Amino acid sequence: MSLSPLPADAALITVYGASEPFAAWLCAAHAERGQQVVVITPSEDLARRLATDIRFFRAGPPTEEPIAPPQALHLPALDVGPYVELSPDRATLAARMSGLYRLSHPDLCPDIVVLSVESLTRRALAPAELEKLTTTLSAGGEIDRDGTAELLVRAGYARTQVVEDPGTFAVRGGVIDLFPSLYRYPIRIELFGDEVESIRTFDPDSQRTLRALDVVHVHPVRETIATTGADLRGRLLEAADRAAHPSKETRRITSAADSGEEFVGIEVLTPAFHAGMASVSDYLDPEAAWFAFDPDRIREHAADLHELAED
Repeated sequence: MSLSPLPADAALITVYGASEPFAAWLCAAHAERGQQVVVITPSEDLARRLATDIRFFRAGPPTEEPIAPPQALHLPALDVGPYVELSPDRATLAARMSGLYRLSHPDLCPDIVVLSVESLTRRALAPAELEKLTTTLSAGGEIDRDGTAELLVRAGYARTQVVEDPGTFAVRGGVIDLFPSLYRYPIRIELFGDEVESIRTFDPDSQRTLRALDVVHVHPVRETIATTGADLRGRLLEAADRAAHPSKETRRITSAADSGEEFVGIEVLTPAFHAGMASVSDYLDPEAAWFAFDPDRIREHAADLHELAED
């Protein structure tokens, strides 16, 4: 089955009674035309299901490329709201950061992006700032082991004994293991002094080497990293004054934020770390075709989110 050409002047087409599988097929078929497809849903659960169904319809031969674009990218919303002093699930935050990194690099980005209205409306790091916070390590280059460990901590990676999950790293002698969530498998960097002797992906279960790499892109897995032009301390003090926040607690928070320390609920302060925040739409192709699944529920949820922000 193929998709008939749409009218050239069609700005909006409504499909009634579309089931989830049919909607997934429709999105997959439209992407075959070479145009980026952005799929908006009213909930995270539906976004995950649609992304899975779209991948089914677009299933191709398996690839061993370590950062090959998925058949459809699900850009997750965080599991806590932007106004709640709780920290989101680390894996979800890492997946969102790697998704944004993919969207800012056409060669890494799939042509179908699926996200909920909550994911779409949540502000994000500007693409240029995300790029500045990304480090590329090359085989044959020189790095400082301890300095690299500090860089990873600042970027949000958790230091562990064994690297099994995205967003973690370990250092043992002249070996640095790390797992940027952009990659299918964790990375092992072997050093000879300060020189990067080799970069390889490895199986976290068997520890078996899978593939040699020339470079590894180390993107941040959190947003609470001060970027150029951000007056972090000044913004935090200003916000504390407006909220009549206790001085002792304000000093603790500003001291921890200045030192790069993570603490529960730091994500609520994300805008203070940056001179400006961007919209997720800034990462998307301006010529993309947009598919809204259940637009009435999307509008209702968007209105609820706007009301929450106003409160």
